[in-house]
Amino acid sequence: MKYVRVGVMDKLPMLLQQRYAVDLQQFGNEISFNFALFQQPDLLCPLELMVNLLEHCAVRTRCDHFGAVLAQLQNHESLGLMLLYGASADNLQQALHSIIDNIHLNASGVSYQLVSEALYSYLLLHLQHQGSCRQAVLFTLTQCYTLLRRLTANQWRPQRLCLKQSAPPQVTALKQLFDMTIQFNADFDGFIFDRSQLGLAITNKDRQVFTFIQDYLKLSGQQRPDSKLSKIKAAIRAGLMLHQRCQLTDLAQELHMSVRAVQYYLQQNQLKFQQLLAQVRYELACDLLHNSEQPVSVIAEQVGFADVAVFSRSFKKYIGITPSQFRRPASSQLNTETVHR
Repeated sequence: MKYVRVGVMDKLPMLLQQRYAVDLQQFGNEISFNFALFQQPDLLCPLELMVNLLEHCAVRTRCDHFGAVLAQLQNHESLGLMLLYGASADNLQQALHSIIDNIHLNASGVSYQLVSEALYSYLLLHLQHQGSCRQAVLFTLTQCYTLLRRLTANQWRPQRLCLKQSAPPQVTALKQLFDMTIQFNADFDGFIFDRSQLGLAITNKDRQVFTFIQDYLKLSGQQRPDSKLSKIKAAIRAGLMLHQRCQLTDLAQELHMSVRAVQYYLQQNQLKFQQLLAQVRYELACDLLHNSEQPVSVIAEQVGFADVAVFSRSFKKYIGITPSQFRRPASSQLNTETVHR
């Protein structure tokens, strides 16, 4: 499953409310999105869900460069370990390679490619999404631009921003965000800059932090977020969030595996598909009950139950209490760890 860590755009609710006076509850109901998800910065949400959210926001706010506005508002610290990797490099070229290698810490289905020729270098963005992703492209490239400018003390100066999309009506406002020429209807999304800038020094680098992170990951044996079991669980969660269901055949297709291969892998981990599906289903239900004000009937539908009474009985059998009891303040100490059996 292609995913994005919610924390990389955690300023979105505040931007909608404070600058555009958007009622999040009403807006969320209109587009079937739960803004309470932003209270969990390390939550991995389907890339499709977040890309579509940005497009909805652009329409609602009538800001055709909403993604770029949001990216400028974001704190770079929201990038987490990926920022530390880049900030610990000696020069821009090393920082770019670190960011490219570790972008999976924040998203999958999004990648950068660095291509250098005799005089110029190209930083190309690849976003795997079918359908409109105009705002996601603007968000990602603006975030990259402001980050690299910060790391190099504003010394990195691309000559051109290339966008495959056509020029928006509010093109003047977009151009004010970038100190360079913007080429629309280009062959790729990304930046063109003088190759000599790859040698720009990274300011305030901390090699000890970088070494510590590397040693920690090696010693702990920590796996990337896209390990196979994590991928399977994320794909199940995505199926529930997007389609309110997830069948074994759907899961296998999403993971580009055969049904037998998925079953074999789960067996090797002492798991069965229905068992894992139930675990993910109730984890999601607990998240929604704990972090949103949506009615139990709506949450029941979101996790794949057509009948709220059936959901309530099933939830109580699995968790030990009813959904309403779980949501009560007195029960707030009970969290989603309950379902990790």
